[in-house]
Amino acid sequence: MAMRGLVFGVVILFSLMSWATSTRADNVLLTNSNGMLEGFNIPSDLQPPAGHKLKAAYYAEGLHHYTFNGSSWVLYNATATLYSVEGRLNASLLEKASGRKMLQEQDPMGQRTAVGDHFFLAHVDPTGGRPTWETLLPAYSSVTGRYEKSVRADPRSFEWSLLRATRLKGSGDIFGDIQYIQCLATTGGLPPSISFGAQFWNVHVSPYSAVYAFYR
Repeated sequence: MAMRGLVFGVVILFSLMSWATSTRADNVLLTNSNGMLEGFNIPSDLQPPAGHKLKAAYYAEGLHHYTFNGSSWVLYNATATLYSVEGRLNASLLEKASGRKMLQEQDPMGQRTAVGDHFFLAHVDPTGGRPTWETLLPAYSSVTGRYEKSVRADPRSFEWSLLRATRLKGSGDIFGDIQYIQCLATTGGLPPSISFGAQFWNVHVSPYSAVYAFYR
């Protein structure tokens, strides 16, 4: 009898954990909608084709990894964390996104919840994709994309871009049905400005932040 009660308790515990995880994932999706991109002045060249709808948008912070190939610095990886942001983005990000100076300070970024990671595949996939985004909420899903178009919005930061999905993995809860990805409101992430003195296969890391918007 005691064993049966213990088993029943374990089943209830796992059910509650599954419910909590699912609820958290639902909240992640609900708090990352069109509102997060409010005020963004996105170039028309970076808009996905008509018919695709914004599903989620996440703020990211991390590093760009460059290697010197003998003549130039080449981006070969990114290591970044994706965050669900409660409330509006802060003034500095809105400035970069809208292209205009804010007259007064907006609300701070507020509570951030880590929801996934961004990285590059070790090798380009068969359809040209390499940048990858993944999450474990509520179950594993990932999307890999290839660059379609890029715009230099700020000479001090890496390009804003539109990528097309080349590979999907996992369920459709978050990334499993994504078709296009936008990289927006970038800060930093550039390679060294000069190559003089660099040796073959030298590496360089460059801190960056961005907003990634995902369309299904």
